[in-house]
Amino acid sequence: MKNLNYQPFERNKFFYGKLLTVADFELEQKYMNDKRRFLSKSLFGSGVICGLNTYGVDDSSVMIEAGAAIDSTGREIVVNESVLRKLSGIDGYENTSGSVLYLCIEYNEELHDPVYSIAHTLGDTAKSTSEFNRVKESFRLFVTDKEPDTEPYSLINEFISRKVIFSNRDITVTQSVPRTVSASRPFNITVDIEKHITASDLSFEYIIDTPYFNTADGSGVIHVCFNDTPAEMSDKHTLTYTVIPPGSVRAEAGMSILPQSIKFTSQKSISSVKEAINFEINVVQAELPEMIEGKYFSISADEISGSRYHSPIYLSRIEIFRSSTTYIIEALKSMPFNQYIYNPQLLRLDNQLSAFFPPLDRTGPSQGISADSGTQKSTADFSQSKEPGSSSGIIEIPLGFNPHPRQKFYSDEIMHGLGKGVVTIVLGIEAASVNEKLSRGNFTAYGNPDIFKGSDYDAHLPAYELCALNYEERGTFVVGVKLLETTTSLYVKIKWHAFKTPAPAMGISESRQDICLFVKPDTIVIAPRETAYFKAIFCNTDETPCIWSVVEDNGGTVEPNGIYTAPNKEGVYEVNVQSISNPSLKASAFVVVKEKGAN
Repeated sequence: MKNLNYQPFERNKFFYGKLLTVADFELEQKYMNDKRRFLSKSLFGSGVICGLNTYGVDDSSVMIEAGAAIDSTGREIVVNESVLRKLSGIDGYENTSGSVLYLCIEYNEELHDPVYSIAHTLGDTAKSTSEFNRVKESFRLFVTDKEPDTEPYSLINEFISRKVIFSNRDITVTQSVPRTVSASRPFNITVDIEKHITASDLSFEYIIDTPYFNTADGSGVIHVCFNDTPAEMSDKHTLTYTVIPPGSVRAEAGMSILPQSIKFTSQKSISSVKEAINFEINVVQAELPEMIEGKYFSISADEISGSRYHSPIYLSRIEIFRSSTTYIIEALKSMPFNQYIYNPQLLRLDNQLSAFFPPLDRTGPSQGISADSGTQKSTADFSQSKEPGSSSGIIEIPLGFNPHPRQKFYSDEIMHGLGKGVVTIVLGIEAASVNEKLSRGNFTAYGNPDIFKGSDYDAHLPAYELCALNYEERGTFVVGVKLLETTTSLYVKIKWHAFKTPAPAMGISESRQDICLFVKPDTIVIAPRETAYFKAIFCNTDETPCIWSVVEDNGGTVEPNGIYTAPNKEGVYEVNVQSISNPSLKASAFVVVKEKGAN
């Protein structure tokens, strides 16, 4: 179980008459285990494969769902059924003292099935005549108050540099910057803010100096500003800023955070930053796929699979309130360090579903979008787009039989794939050359082709007018065609190009833009006829009066201020809350009513 060194691989060589001993059979098992673990660690890394979500059942207990994971040495951890434990009964709890604990899981082995041993170990002081016949692969849960000291090797660390800007028990701010970027492509840097406790005074700002790169406002600096005063809950926020390389290649560039620019408007318990925090960036000419492949295949095998570092998997972060004799679980957050494995099945599912969910808000190169409506076709080839804010496609608009001059035709609504906002659309007629002398092949005419009539470039296209209507709030557009002269064609093939100028990055967290309502607490356990208080929490909107109700008949009563009284009968009941001014905002909480001391 403690074997963390899998290489070099060595297996038995069998021959007729070979004397097999315990060591030979153990080597046979070790060889197969080492090969499997080597591949799991090299191909998939470590983390949760499925399940293993954790939930707070009551004030003192947690539940771990059935699931599977691979640890940092490639060993499989399987929990075949859900586990319910009191927090104080889990290993390691008695050695903790803080208010923030982590529930971890690691691989474990258990010996069982004792059998009689004819040749029991000589010198056994216990005079035992039995040996264990089986080794059961299992798991061990334990509690710690320490975060992982160092992260195990991860491939993402070869591409992204992450540094903690400042941290304390209330908040952690981490900035992530790509290590290698393309000279011709904009890239993003992110600032992740994680609130550890419920607070409303987490506000700060600082400046990122980017002397080599261009910013949206042309100042060469990024002003990071975060004000979380309206929010009253523990949460994560991400600020995103777009940076544009100047187009030239430079072996090394970088950006830095100026320590004197870090200011806290209301949070005073964070130690000051004394030295500049620097991020080194390598600028190359290659595009993103070539850049990733080149970097990946240059990584040595020792870095990917040779590390002997062993780390448990952190399943949840638990906040507790301690007293001299007991404790209460106040909050629980599952998978605090996002230790997941994105396996091939998940990637294949993502590719299959992408055809049904076009990336409207994605401004980068995409898989491509195709829409088929009757005889009209539209295909957007985002993979051919050279800039992240552009897309293109071809549509066919039927003209019917014997269209007459000045007749108008319209396309269906077309999705350009660049999201909402102002988009510039360029239209042209696509056709094949009929000039055998020049034989220039297919071409696209932008403007009125009547200009080329009578010349060597005459394509014999009818004169026309084109127009596009862009629906900025829908991310779509419609094309209109007006014929200026007679044509024998049954349809017109139009090639479109859409361009969107990236908007200045304002650093607004997407999660802050979502309006929602939830109930705190969302689950409680009380005795019959007891009362409890529910609070409606509004996110990213002002508080409004609410209507409270109990779903089940005879499921207790709830007053307009959220005070719930349990019924006489044990059971599970649902309490609903709905905003009066905005009925679409509603949420639920569950009450488990049972007698005290009941299992």
